[in-house]
Amino acid sequence: MPDEFLRRRRVAMACLNCRAQKAKCDGKRPICSRCEGYGHSCIWSGGRKTRSQTSIVSSPGGLRPESLPPEKDPWQMAVRSYDTLVRRIRPDLSESARAATDSSLSYIRNQLPQELSELDDPLEDCPPSTFQGSGRIENPQRYLGEASDVRFFHAVKQVLQDNTLEPPEVVSEHEIQSYDQGIEPPDVSGRHIGLPPKESADSYINIYFSTIHIAYPFICKPEFMVRYEKYWKGDLEDGLNASWLSILYTIFSIGAYYHSFPRSENDVTHVHLRYFRQALALSGSVLSNCTLTNVQMLLTQCFFLLATGQTDRCWNSLGLAIRVGQSIGLHVENALKSRSSPVEQETMRRTWYSMFVLDRLLALQLGRPIAIHEEDYSVNEPAPVEGSFCHDSSSQALDDDPTHLDYFRTVITFSRILGRVISALYRPSQLSDDSGGMLLSTVSLDKDLIAWRNSLPRHLRFDLGHTFDRSITFRRQRNMLSIKFHHLRTLMHRPYLSLIWLQGKNQNLMELLERDYEKVQAMENICVHEAQQTAHLLHHVGDERSLVHDFPWWQMISCLLCASSVLLVARACIDPSHPDTRMQSQALDEDAETCMKVFDALSVNSEAARRARDMMKGLKRTRILPRRTNISMTTASAISQDASRLNVPFMGEPLHGFHGTMNYVMGQDDWQTWPGELSDPVAWSAQFIHPTQLLSSGPMSESEIAIFTQINGNG
Repeated sequence: MPDEFLRRRRVAMACLNCRAQKAKCDGKRPICSRCEGYGHSCIWSGGRKTRSQTSIVSSPGGLRPESLPPEKDPWQMAVRSYDTLVRRIRPDLSESARAATDSSLSYIRNQLPQELSELDDPLEDCPPSTFQGSGRIENPQRYLGEASDVRFFHAVKQVLQDNTLEPPEVVSEHEIQSYDQGIEPPDVSGRHIGLPPKESADSYINIYFSTIHIAYPFICKPEFMVRYEKYWKGDLEDGLNASWLSILYTIFSIGAYYHSFPRSENDVTHVHLRYFRQALALSGSVLSNCTLTNVQMLLTQCFFLLATGQTDRCWNSLGLAIRVGQSIGLHVENALKSRSSPVEQETMRRTWYSMFVLDRLLALQLGRPIAIHEEDYSVNEPAPVEGSFCHDSSSQALDDDPTHLDYFRTVITFSRILGRVISALYRPSQLSDDSGGMLLSTVSLDKDLIAWRNSLPRHLRFDLGHTFDRSITFRRQRNMLSIKFHHLRTLMHRPYLSLIWLQGKNQNLMELLERDYEKVQAMENICVHEAQQTAHLLHHVGDERSLVHDFPWWQMISCLLCASSVLLVARACIDPSHPDTRMQSQALDEDAETCMKVFDALSVNSEAARRARDMMKGLKRTRILPRRTNISMTTASAISQDASRLNVPFMGEPLHGFHGTMNYVMGQDDWQTWPGELSDPVAWSAQFIHPTQLLSSGPMSESEIAIFTQINGNG
């Protein structure tokens, strides 16, 4: 009798869900007990299948989705059921068990037939704005300092609105228009995202190492690739590190985002967001474990956040990375040598200096204080040769041979100058300090920046020609350096741009303008010129993909917004009565339009570019009336008299003489190599042969107009 009670009871027919999972079904209809308990959809077939029908369903290779609707296909139901089960139990697992589970799921997903690995999930295909209500979490207490391109934009916008007949907008501090996309909400559903196909994964990794890695080489590429290949082949023991898996998925997200340029407006895929959500799901150990891998994981995430316009979130992630790095001694050279191999030491140095460089870049972009001060760390600079990293090879490059590491070492030096620019020119108390000291600091910093450019290795000199140089990496690194140079030089001289209009209420700067008019005008000229040079770098960009891959995409939006703002200010402040107005306006309009075209082209696939485009379109529609009503007429009159005594244009009529000489801080040989491959050196030197001609108030001949147009990049 007990044997009969324990004997397995069979039912005439099991539901499709239980049959697909080979689970016991009690045959209860319309919903069997097992499906009811697990919350599955219980579906019953109409009758017994034929042998041919059974073979179609039982073999993954012979799976034909069109034979059954997706919601009734037993294989798809089985995969969905297991996904649901994993989502339920995963939050209750420990971190190590969760990492092992995620690693195994990634491998299993990769082995599934394509029909099953690419199941349509409505939640996964939704754009980010459909998640959790409004989608993005806005920061109500966001601070942007004086160096911020967004703050400068709104300062200009406010000044221009004050000079129009339209009532000014009343905008609170937390409602200011910005290209930052806010904070992308985390995915709390527990869904696991599988690996991309091998071909796509290889392409994504190649994109990362050919763009971001050549600027921030904190990941050992040979070591990473060996581990990646092992993991892809199913060596799960090598892939159980959740932080390393998070790095892998972040690289996938960066590669997928770069790969999406260009795309049409009908393409609504957000695969890069799905990979990044999976990376975040794997990064839970960052708050409990301070390791080098966790620092690299946070750094990798920073570049995805920068590329997608989530600047504030990047700022926070970098701050956490710096703290984790300091907690394991990355900021002290002796701590690196005490317990690490030479390869690990080099990895740590590159990781630390990557944070150092990125910290300065974000501080300048957002106008906030730097987190890493030079007196607070003592770390040797990275090795100058590529062969010393990740392997102890005896065949290293000679000292005179160009390497990809030369760029990283030069950017470290550049970042030190950048830090001094922030502390000397853009500290919170800048405008209340002695304006004469600010002027001297600008002159000194400009000399340092010019000296830095002239000391670059020959293969990185962006101002010289490079005929027959076929290295894509060196070309991209030169583009990065040129963008950094022109952008920083624009920001260094931007405090002197149109002082009468932008700083008319500041008594210190008005006194500076009256006392050192020629120097202030020369600095204003440099600011406008460097903004034009930034726009000129884009003249030969063929398409959106070239721009994203060949330039530092993670900072391009900020640089272009800064340049276009300066150009539009210069255009709006031109004296309409000056005889050169038409040519000046045309040159400035064309350069500003170049930036607008780039924003417009990238806006299809970049929300940050779309917002920046809309910001500049609104500013472009604003124009200044002939005279401001709130400027001290006494100050303007005094400056006008001093200007006439000096036989130079009146600064109260801004920028009508900005083509004058600008070599007040440079030697006579500096202009011989400037700007080289970026513009015609003969045309550039032509303006210095008879500089007084450009300051003449008389009408220009047709030949002079042609030369003037060519100088400004319009010929």
